[in-house]
Amino acid sequence: MLVNEFIKRVSVRLGDEARITYSSKELISCLNDAISQLSLERIAAHDPLMIKEITVTPGRTSVPAGFVRFVGQEPFYIDGAKFASLDGSTEKRTARGYVAKAHVESAGDDLPFDDATSLGALMDYVVVLAGARVGYASQVESTLADRMSGAYTGRSASDAGAVAKES
Repeated sequence: MLVNEFIKRVSVRLGDEARITYSSKELISCLNDAISQLSLERIAAHDPLMIKEITVTPGRTSVPAGFVRFVGQEPFYIDGAKFASLDGSTEKRTARGYVAKAHVESAGDDLPFDDATSLGALMDYVVVLAGARVGYASQVESTLADRMSGAYTGRSASDAGAVAKES
């Protein structure tokens, strides 16, 4: 999905289809914050879709943008902006690391997440973040964002499955 299409959907949900309250630039900024949040939550939940194979030549290979950590124990460490070898080896090897999704720059970019669950989580986060600027604090939106966050990090709600009682 293109960022422009996503922003249109966010604008509808915020009740700002004419984009009077929120500019595209502001919504893209909120979207980038949401991409960072969702990436980190998925990494914390050990999501295999966040794993990238990296060919490392110690002392030569730069740490890729968005690199968070290695998946398991690897014989490398980060030395400045490059990987270095724990054992002094300069031999090329393949490692697996968690890498956060890239931010978007413009309305014509593709979203880095493309599954329905991720798009829903991004939508909730962007609505909560953008809405906070103007005092829009919907309990429904906040609860949805918290549930999505909990699902990715493996937290469970103590009232999961409970039926709400009317007062």
